[in-house]
Formats: sequence, C-alpha cells, structure tokens
Amino acid sequence: MRQPYRDLYALFRHEPEAEAYFNSLPSYVQEQLSASYQAVDSMERLRDYAQRMSRSYPAEVIGGRVYLPAPTWY
Repeated sequence: MRQPYRDLYALFRHEPEAEAYFNSLPSYVQEQLSASYQAVDSMERLRDYAQRMSRSYPAEVIGGRVYLPAPTWY
C-alpha cells in the first residue's frame, strides 16, 4: 500500500486511476465521497468507501439516471 495522501484531491493528483474510478461511480456516491474528501486518502479507502456507500443506497440506474427507492415509513 502506498503512503496515504492528504485528501481525495491529492489522491487524484498523484494517482490518475483514482480519479477515473471516482468518475465511473454513480453521482450520489460521488457526492458523498466529495463531502467526506478529507477521509479519503488512498485508493484502497476510496474503493472501500464507495462500496459501502453504494450498499447503503440501493439505487437503480435507468437510462443514465439514478433512482432511489421510495421511502418506507411505518
């Protein structure tokens, strides 16, 4: 594992594949990662956070648009 970077944007500057991976993610995951940019300091952490965020929001992509399930209140 490489030494951690200062934040997500430093990671992008030093590892272009990290930015390419980030850009391939759904927009709702990108938004959450951007909001937590200081915690994302390595490619491993980027992948881990992206996977966890994807699981926490069971979205469906239809025609290039992301749809979240309707909320359920009990």
